[in-house]
Amino acid sequence: MWPFRKVERRSSWSDAVAQLEQLTAEGGLERIIATSAMEIASGMIERAFNSSTVSGANDALQSILRPATMGYIGRQLIVQGESLHLIRINGAIELIPANNWEIYGEDPSVASWQYDVYCSTPSGQYSKRVSSDDVVHVLCGAGRDRPWSGQSGLRNAKDLGTGHARIESSVAKELRGPAGRLLPAPMDPANEDAPAALMAVIKQLVGGPILVESMSSGHGNLLRADARISSDWQQRRIGPDPPAALVQLRNEIQQTAGMVLGLPGELLRSDASSQARREAWRQLYFGTILPLARLTESELRSKLDAPSLRIHFDELGASDLQARARSFQAFAKAGLDHKTALKLCGLET
Repeated sequence: MWPFRKVERRSSWSDAVAQLEQLTAEGGLERIIATSAMEIASGMIERAFNSSTVSGANDALQSILRPATMGYIGRQLIVQGESLHLIRINGAIELIPANNWEIYGEDPSVASWQYDVYCSTPSGQYSKRVSSDDVVHVLCGAGRDRPWSGQSGLRNAKDLGTGHARIESSVAKELRGPAGRLLPAPMDPANEDAPAALMAVIKQLVGGPILVESMSSGHGNLLRADARISSDWQQRRIGPDPPAALVQLRNEIQQTAGMVLGLPGELLRSDASSQARREAWRQLYFGTILPLARLTESELRSKLDAPSLRIHFDELGASDLQARARSFQAFAKAGLDHKTALKLCGLET
């Protein structure tokens, strides 16, 4: 019935996949950073690095390797695949985060490279050309053609990253559709003031009674029996109703994208059991957090002249302490020396 028409319902999995293929073809890499998987992964790694502590460094280095700095490095490694800080001596040593940089060098030796570093400031930008010894440049995911440039997992898996970004945009567009309640009313099409008059009456309602025309009379439809409404004044809600297959596909892609970024899939599933989540956390800790920390640790040792520097995650490791204690006990009973067993279980201090 005018002005309405039948709305197509995309309910099949193949339809959702076909829509994703179209969205991927239309999109680029510009929105990958804004995806939920990217924010979940980068936020989780950032908070993990926020909780880290540093040993083997003097007081001056301890003061600059504070939680905010460590968290920034962790987040950038996930989002961009690299993090760069300018080392500056301004009375005391400083680490200034760079938002952009360019690298120059004709020799393969990193020591010969020059960096043009650009740092954002509240009033503009600070820039300086320095040697590679004057920057802390941590990177991961680098390709063989550009080993000096890190890459985020979703940029390396660009089809997945683009698809994830586009399908989230598609779901968001569905959710931005009109929402509200339709109130069918028996109005006379010849009376243009009828809708406004009815709305004015409804707005005056404050809990008391008001007399209105019955919808069952069929007024405005020449009193046809088939046009009459059997139930008086029943509102109908309209609002977002994305196809279930599209939502399922979005959730599946989010889980896969999270795994590309280093998060076990169970951490992104609402139906995962507590046991599965504990195992997933162990995988995240040993398979993502610690390796990224070791990359950061190596660069900090080299550039800050702190060969004994060590990054610890004692608070995070405590969540898995019981399991590692049982592993240590098993190693000890098997005859393994205590020092080696502690190291294998991650309990070495």
